[in-house]
Amino acid sequence: MNSTHDAAAVTPTPFAGLTPDVVLDALDSVGLRGDGRLLQLNSYENRVFQVYLEDGPVVVAKFYRPSRWSDEQILEEHQFTAELVVQEVPVVPPLALTADPSSRLAPILCGEPATLARVHAAGSDFRFAVSPRHAGWAPPL
Repeated sequence: MNSTHDAAAVTPTPFAGLTPDVVLDALDSVGLRGDGRLLQLNSYENRVFQVYLEDGPVVVAKFYRPSRWSDEQILEEHQFTAELVVQEVPVVPPLALTADPSSRLAPILCGEPATLARVHAAGSDFRFAVSPRHAGWAPPL
């Protein structure tokens, strides 16, 4: 998959192969074992899922629309989020990911620390990041 914006690479159904099994396999490829419970969350551009893990915690997995943003742009957003955390701004940064060497998907990790993963599944490349689930709150009016 080309990491730069390429209009010719855009397909009319970029997420057609992103089935629940692919989502769980992608997370499994970075050592996050889902227990099978998924909830798709609202997102205009990307596909975002709340995923329950076998060992208890719940994470949010964001699968990026192909050819929308480059890897560099996504990683810049991740770095900015990390900088906001240091400044004590209440944001939820993506988790550092580690490839599971036994995974059949063989994820490619990007970033330092690695916060973006790419897997090839169902005939497509999917890029994703994972964050801990964190409840929001209504702003004071």
